[in-house]
Amino acid sequence: MTRRGSIAYYSAAIVCGSSFLAASYYGYFLWAGASSQQWGRDFLFIYVITIPLALLPQLLSAWLLRWLALRLAPRSLPVWLACGTIIWLAVLWSVGQLGIVVQASRESQQWASFKTAAMFLLVGPMYAVQQTLWIALPAAVATAWVLFTVNRAFEEQA
Repeated sequence: MTRRGSIAYYSAAIVCGSSFLAASYYGYFLWAGASSQQWGRDFLFIYVITIPLALLPQLLSAWLLRWLALRLAPRSLPVWLACGTIIWLAVLWSVGQLGIVVQASRESQQWASFKTAAMFLLVGPMYAVQQTLWIALPAAVATAWVLFTVNRAFEEQA
């Protein structure tokens, strides 16, 4: 473990952020009329799918939030939550737009494998941008709160 808690911080961003995002989408699916008979299996499936699909925006958002925290040193939870939510939604939207551009691009033989790999990383955010970006809002707030607590636990004491 590092002194500044980088492993814990980024692991929390991936694990907790993905679980919050899966819970947000699962709640939306139930609200939209999906069956809740197999709720445990369905939620676990959404969570397992969410981890790789949200990996890129989760890590970028966590890195940007930590970078901003080192520069601005926000000490209060509301400021951290506001910054984290704005960063998370902005990164999700940006990566989703990049996915739309990559998907619409013309494919040449030399770039076919790159496009396939890029689409794997971009399809989750692309879906969020095309369908329902507002569903990610509670997940962004909850993830920012977890990252605040992890960052506070490992910050240097003055």
